[in-house]
Order: sequence, then structure tokens, then C-alpha cells
Amino acid sequence: KEGPSVNIHVLTWMDTINNLTRFLDRTTQREYGNRVLFQMSQMDSSQIIDTPAAGKLGANRAILHREEDGRIEKFRPWGLSDEDWLSSQAQLLCRAASS
Repeated sequence: KEGPSVNIHVLTWMDTINNLTRFLDRTTQREYGNRVLFQMSQMDSSQIIDTPAAGKLGANRAILHREEDGRIEKFRPWGLSDEDWLSSQAQLLCRAASS
């Protein structure tokens, strides 16, 4: 909950809704400000982001959900980003958290 203000960020990957609910209760799930969902059932999508939007995704599509304002962005994930880009994004996160 207080991690970003002290430059601690958490990236968590769950392969099924059952694993998500087993390890993170609903309150803890809300602490994750950004969530990326790939194609899944509408019921699972509704449970994670309160909308069935991820159940309507096609192959090679994903949704970025921002908890802060409830905004949803569809995007097409490709491959792993290179280290330079990841490093620059990490620096941006740290700057944003400290301001």
C-alpha cells in the first residue's frame, strides 16, 4: 500500500483466477493500481476489474486497467521489452512516486 511512496513496486503474475483469489484477497487486489489482463472469461474479467471487457478480447490482445480512474486501454502485446526501455520505465516510476 505504501510501497510506491518509498520506491517499492510489485509486479505479480497469476495464471488463473483461482490462484489470484487464493493468494490475494479483494482488498489486497485493489492495492495493485495497474492491472494487465489477457483474454479470459467475462466472469473472471468482471471479478478482477469489475467489467467483462477482457472476455471480449481476441487473440494477441490485452487490457491495461488503471484502478485510480477506472480507465481501460486495449493494446497488442508483442514481446519482451529490451533492458534499456525497462530501465527507463523503472526510473519514471521512481520519479513519479517521489513527486
